[in-house]
Amino acid sequence: MIIEVDTIRKMRRHLNEPDADRFTDEDLVELLIDYPTFNKAVSVGWTIKAGMIQRELGTMDEYSTGDEKYKFTNLSTAINAALSMARQYDVLDAQTLNADASSMVLRFKAPDVI
Repeated sequence: MIIEVDTIRKMRRHLNEPDADRFTDEDLVELLIDYPTFNKAVSVGWTIKAGMIQRELGTMDEYSTGDEKYKFTNLSTAINAALSMARQYDVLDAQTLNADASSMVLRFKAPDVI
């Protein structure tokens, strides 16, 4: 399967990852190959990103040195945001798959009975 550079750029936009800090181009290509649709690949990417956020932020919420105080983004808020994006792309994936489905209405004539 050939993945074009434009598709990798699009994937980076959807994952809000403009740089190769968390995901290399090879990581994104692997996701696109492993999952059947673009939206599913992005959904899995957001799930992986949630795990990366947890590793990056650790358990520290804030620290201070002297008169300076630094407060990090709340870990659970960041992870919940990433998992919420994963769920949103799962919904988009399901909608895309269901858009190709068709339906049929059948009509039966009841038999004449006494």
